[in-house]
Amino acid sequence: MTKTRFQIHYQIKSDFNSTLLESIKTLVKTGINGLVLNPGNYKITIEQGKQIAQICGENVDLIITDDLDFAKQINAKTVFLSTLDETMNNLADKYPNMRIGGGAQRLADCKNWELLDAAYIDFNPPRASLEEEKNPFILGAELYQAVIPKKVEYGWMILSLNTPVFASNLKSLSDLEELINNTQITGVVINDDFEPKLDLGNSIHNIRGIVK
Repeated sequence: MTKTRFQIHYQIKSDFNSTLLESIKTLVKTGINGLVLNPGNYKITIEQGKQIAQICGENVDLIITDDLDFAKQINAKTVFLSTLDETMNNLADKYPNMRIGGGAQRLADCKNWELLDAAYIDFNPPRASLEEEKNPFILGAELYQAVIPKKVEYGWMILSLNTPVFASNLKSLSDLEELINNTQITGVVINDDFEPKLDLGNSIHNIRGIVK
């Protein structure tokens, strides 16, 4: 995997409201690289999407989940497909002039997205429940290591990816540190569930601090 600067994407998990734009302005100032909107799950109109796009400007990639038409109407350049359509054989034909990210929960999904030439993979493997594991992130960390190991040994070569891989659904800095120490993840997708006791600025600052 080609070494690139660590990327931070922030996933909005709320309807449009009076404080959302201010929160997005704060996120942009902290230096996030991507902002993920899901107009299918949350109430965000085209006009509101255009306001958000204006705040993101050229420095923050505005990523629209599962809605190509919405992305086109607000001039977003990236669409995130949360599930893999196994009948699809060419992303460029179906999504012309768009950068496409793909969601994956299994190793096979990751390889299929790479074969489709996705721009990046948002890998969200299943987490063990707190009742099942004292360390609920063990399963996820092992799966990440299988996909993008820190040291590419012969036994892992078939699984290691050249496509950038983002870690999703992390809850804490300790989760992220474990992955950075053991894998070559390219970035992280976080939301309000990540270190909820910290404000947005501190969360982003702490992430940058451990990936230097």
